Amino acid sequence: MKKVVFLNNLSKQYNNIRQKVKKNYRMIDGIKLFITVGIFVLTVGAYGYFVNVSSTKGYFLREEERKLNDAEFSHSIARLDVLEKERQIRRDIQEDSIFNQDNIGRQPQGLSVHDRVIHIQPEVQLTHN
Repeated sequence: MKKVVFLNNLSKQYNNIRQKVKKNYRMIDGIKLFITVGIFVLTVGAYGYFVNVSSTKGYFLREEERKLNDAEFSHSIARLDVLEKERQIRRDIQEDSIFNQDNIGRQPQGLSVHDRVIHIQPEVQLTHN
């Protein structure tokens, strides 16, 4: 008996809700539209925000990578200049070396005979009184 009463009450409530829905059809459609537009606006806003953030980060990342590449390029040029100077110094030393086959018996460049003379200072001896 209780089941029948419960089902009766449930069916009455369902019918009442259906009638209220039929009466307030426009209001319910407005609520559905409002919820749909709200979800759409939130989705577009979140998409726009995250795309803006990611593109901004990408822009600054590309800028920093460009600066890093410029610095590495400048460093490479300076390193090449240093290596070229070291090679030139090495070549100059080897050309002026007395061990160079072409320089045996020749005077090193930039030096005269007087530069090669070794001057020996006589030792000073102390005498006791």
